[in-house]
Amino acid sequence: MTAETDGARSERSRRRRRTVIVAGAAGVALLGIVVGVIVAWSGGAGTPPSDGPIYLWDTAADEFAEAPGATFAAERSVNWAGDDTDSLVPIVCPADSTEAFTFISRAGSERTGISGWQAYSVSGFDPEPTVAGRLEVLLPVASLDYQSDGSLPAYEAVLRDGGTWSAGLACTTDAGRAVTGAFYRTVQIAADAGSFTVDPIGGK
Repeated sequence: MTAETDGARSERSRRRRRTVIVAGAAGVALLGIVVGVIVAWSGGAGTPPSDGPIYLWDTAADEFAEAPGATFAAERSVNWAGDDTDSLVPIVCPADSTEAFTFISRAGSERTGISGWQAYSVSGFDPEPTVAGRLEVLLPVASLDYQSDGSLPAYEAVLRDGGTWSAGLACTTDAGRAVTGAFYRTVQIAADAGSFTVDPIGGK
């Protein structure tokens, strides 16, 4: 890859990231999510697996972040992408979705929406999708300290108690109450530290 191509890609990445950040902020205002949603544990056996693979990227460095034993501080800037070789591959939501959220939940509660997730944050659809009319989510934020749009005590409990959780992106309708698609990974959160690791896909 030439230096010119690298520069063009970097500029495209920066422009697309700025666009998505602005769109996400607009989505928060539009949805009017109320902080303090009461979290109820639900879900369980029979919950389908992730609708597709997602991967963790360090978008500041435009580098694939996953490596054996890699640990991520709660405040570290990391994002999900739909590919492990290109951070700009979006996650595609079903056509009937009306919004998207990043979330943290117990295993089995990934599809319960805002009433069942332990923590979450409003995401948004890319206003410049790679395929016209497709609902694409570009670089949804995976950082733990970003997942605090719901119940603050519930979010703080995740960082305090740690343990095994599911984290990822959900496509929804009804302002996050009904899940149309869920893309997630298993993460291990260190109690009291808030740092986390990501389990390999397939557990290997």
